[in-house]
Amino acid sequence: MSAFRDQFVRRFTHAALSPDPDLAVAALMIARVEYPKLDAGPYLDRLDGIGHEAALRVAAASRTQGDVPPRVDPDRYASVMALNEYLFGELRFVGNEVQYEDPRNSFLNEVMDRRTGIPITLALLYMEVARRAGVRVEGINFPGHFLLRCPARRGLQYTEDLIIDAFHGGALLSEDACRELLRRHLEKRRCSSRAFSCTPPSRRSWPGCC
Repeated sequence: MSAFRDQFVRRFTHAALSPDPDLAVAALMIARVEYPKLDAGPYLDRLDGIGHEAALRVAAASRTQGDVPPRVDPDRYASVMALNEYLFGELRFVGNEVQYEDPRNSFLNEVMDRRTGIPITLALLYMEVARRAGVRVEGINFPGHFLLRCPARRGLQYTEDLIIDAFHGGALLSEDACRELLRRHLEKRRCSSRAFSCTPPSRRSWPGCC
């Protein structure tokens, strides 16, 4: 086990510190801790295939102003809409709201097989597909709910980046929606803190009470 751990640490460190890290490779390396016999190759090949198909849809997407929100880059908007339609419409990836705590939601191989996951794993999948499709998408470590950002092209009249919620089908979040998401997260934490501080420990939780 020690040899496996040392090898894992070396490979993961190399992947994480590379100039342009492949997050899918790193995620599948993490999955091997739970699935030691996991072969990452087929998953990376499948991801490349998804990325190729996504690139075709992005290239074919209409760049007309149409329903583009004010101050939003129409090129970026069209690309994100094409990615959303492909990943969440055609391939039917979806946030696992019913079994959110299922450990399988945290492993990329399981997310790809079952087409469901939690915010951070679905966001990782989205980023890697977008990267393969030539669309710049970044992760946002938003409190309590990992999000994505597709930045507007700089130097133009567009000022609004697209904030994407991969857990909810690629929903685009406004600034107000982000504030509300943060408010709910903070309220949930306050409630959890109050419940913890106000609930007396059971006898079994005290040292030496067994």
